[in-house]
Amino acid sequence: MMRMYGNSDAERFYYVRSNSADTAAGGFGASKGRGTLATPSAPSSGDDLANFWGGGYNSSSWVLAKGGVVVRTTEAWGTSANGSRVVTRTTPNGSTTAADAGYYDQNGDLRVLLGGVFIDTAGKSVSVKSGSNAMAGTVVLVAGTATITSTAIDANTVIVFSEKTAGGTPGIYQPLAAVSAGSAVVTSTATDTSTYNWIAFKVN
Repeated sequence: MMRMYGNSDAERFYYVRSNSADTAAGGFGASKGRGTLATPSAPSSGDDLANFWGGGYNSSSWVLAKGGVVVRTTEAWGTSANGSRVVTRTTPNGSTTAADAGYYDQNGDLRVLLGGVFIDTAGKSVSVKSGSNAMAGTVVLVAGTATITSTAIDANTVIVFSEKTAGGTPGIYQPLAAVSAGSAVVTSTATDTSTYNWIAFKVN
C-alpha cells in the first residue's frame, strides 16, 4: 500500500504525464487474481477487479470507501471469458453505508439500482435511435391497420403512439400485440390512414 499525505493543493494530487506517437495516455490501473502471487488463479464471478473510492474525516475519525467506482467480474474468468461491469457506489444522506447505485453491465446497458433518472436542464431529453430494428419510429396505417417490425420488440414490450399526420378518418388506435417474433400489430378504424410516431419500452 502506498499512502500520500498533504496539506496544500500541490500535495493532494497524483499526476501522470505521457508523450507518445499513438492514442494511448497515462493512467491508473489495477488487476485482481485469486490464489497467491506465486500461484495465481482466475477471478470468480462477482470479484472486484479494481476500486476507486473516496472517504473523509467524519468529525471523529477517518472513514473510507463512502463512494466510488468499482470494476467487477460478471462471470468466472478464463482465457476466453473476461466479462465485467462498471459499478457506481454512493452513500445516501443520513447514512454511513455505501451501496451499489447503478452500473454499466457486460453488454453496455446502464442499470439504475437506487433512485431514478433526472434531466435537470430545460430543453434536454432522452434521444432514441430510430431506423431498422429500432425501439422508435413511424408507422402509416393502411385501411386502419399496420404492422411494426423490429427485432427489438418482444412480448415484454409496451408501445406508445402519437399522431404525426392525420389521414382519412382518424379513429381510436391500439396495439393489439407485441410478439416475440419481432412485430406489433396496430389497428384503428378502417378509414384511418394516419401516420403515427411510436416509441417502445421494455417491461421487466
